[in-house]
Amino acid sequence: MFCYLKPRELSRAVCLSICYFASLWGPPCSAVASIVNFEELSVGPGGFFAGNRPADPSLLANFSINSTSPGIFGYGTLYNQQWTSGGVSFSNSFNTQGLNAAEFSYWSGWSWSKTSDGITSGFGNQYSAFPGGGSNGNGGVSVGGTYALVYQDVFSGAPDPFFNLPENVLLVSGDFANTTYAALSIQDGDMFADPYTTGDFLDVTLTGFNALDGTGAVLGAVTFSLADFRNGNTSILDSWRTIDLGTIALARSVSLSFTSSNLTGTPTYLALDNLTFTAVPEPTSICLLGAFFGSLVLVKRIKKQSVL
Repeated sequence: MFCYLKPRELSRAVCLSICYFASLWGPPCSAVASIVNFEELSVGPGGFFAGNRPADPSLLANFSINSTSPGIFGYGTLYNQQWTSGGVSFSNSFNTQGLNAAEFSYWSGWSWSKTSDGITSGFGNQYSAFPGGGSNGNGGVSVGGTYALVYQDVFSGAPDPFFNLPENVLLVSGDFANTTYAALSIQDGDMFADPYTTGDFLDVTLTGFNALDGTGAVLGAVTFSLADFRNGNTSILDSWRTIDLGTIALARSVSLSFTSSNLTGTPTYLALDNLTFTAVPEPTSICLLGAFFGSLVLVKRIKKQSVL
């Protein structure tokens, strides 16, 4: 299978590949990591914000609207939009409320929160990370810290949530956790599903693409478990876990999807904090790096010839 790339895309792919493999085989470099920790984001009433419209203009300052359409439930307006933090843009959809109380507002995609309720079960606590706050970067909790949340709508056929990375960066890792709503539903069951038992699971897959908005060629994927009751396990992720995203380091965008033994009954939510990436060296630095490796090959050939 061949993948056609335009000259500009090919140049970028070659440069990124050189940097990526140099980071694997070469000496440590001095690239400074950028960490998206969401702490600059303001929150609305309740300590979270999900793209609500109308809303305080300060909460919508980092939003851009891609398109609007009639609401997916036949009422209100559906806003397909993106919000930005730390140079990374996150997809979000918000369906405004209809004319009566039964026509409720609705969101999917990415939102953010600083709530810290790791105890209360149910949909009313959908914005809390199960560990009880944001990630401190070492597997512990930063109570009152801000973090991102994602909800994948598996009912309406909405596109998978995604985030777009800045140009010329290498994706490194992210801290991930269950939400309280999902974890306690898995553990205790609720009105939509029974507690997990033997053979049940909830996995999440991050898929890297070479173009924006979860489009283009697939570069790879990373899958990990939020709950695993297979093969004798009975584990539910209850802390922040750092996931290595090196296999999709070259991605321009990353989409997210869930697989589960009960996909329509399990709340498909996930918390994210400390998304980390590094900048690719400037073209001059890349050329110098290429020249360095080229000189090593040349020296090796000269030594081999001298032996002969």
